[in-house]
Amino acid sequence: MNEDFEKELANLKNNEEKIPREVKEKIDVAYQKIKTSRNKKRRLGTVLIASIAALIWIVVCSPQ
Repeated sequence: MNEDFEKELANLKNNEEKIPREVKEKIDVAYQKIKTSRNKKRRLGTVLIASIAALIWIVVCSPQ
C-alpha cells in the first residue's frame, strides 16, 4: 500500500497540470516524510548489523 501511495505521489509531482500551491506543498511534505522514514529504517538496520558484528567479535576475541 505504501508503494502505491508513493507512486501516486510521484505521478502527481511530475504532472504538469495546474495544481494549487497548497496541494503541491502538502504533496512535497508527504513525499519528504516517506523519504526520511525510509532513511531511518536503513540506518536502524545498519546499526543493528554493526551491533551484532561487534558482539560476535567480542565473544570470539575474548580470552577464555
